[in-house]
Amino acid sequence: MIEVYLFLAVFPVQILAMSVLYPARYVRLMRTALANIPAERLAELYPEVDVGRAQERFLTRYRAANTIVAVLGLALLVWFIGYMQRPVWAEGRVGAMLTAYFLLQNLPTAMTAWGTNRVAYSVLDRP
Repeated sequence: MIEVYLFLAVFPVQILAMSVLYPARYVRLMRTALANIPAERLAELYPEVDVGRAQERFLTRYRAANTIVAVLGLALLVWFIGYMQRPVWAEGRVGAMLTAYFLLQNLPTAMTAWGTNRVAYSVLDRP
C-alpha cells in the first residue's frame, strides 16, 4: 500500500512540473528569444505576417493546451484516489491511464516542435 501513497504523492508533482511550471518557463523563454530578434529580420522572413500577433496567438494556444492537460491530470488524480481505495484494482488499468496521460502531457510540446519545423521549412523553401 505504500507504493500507492507514494504514487499519489508524486503524481501531483508531475502534473505541476510538466503542465504548469515547464510551460510557464517555456513561454518566458519564447518571449525573451523573440524580443532579441530584430524586427527587420522578422519582416524579411515573414513579409505578410504580423509576427507579434502570431506569437501571442501561439502562446495563448500553448497555455490553453497545457491548462486543459493540467485539469485532465487533476481529474485523473481524483479518479486514481477513488479507484485505488478499492480492495481489488488492476495495475494494468492504472498503468495504461498513466501512460496515456503522460503522452497527452507531451502533446503541446510535440505540436510546438511540429509547428517549428513547418515554419522553418517554409522559410527555407523561399527563393
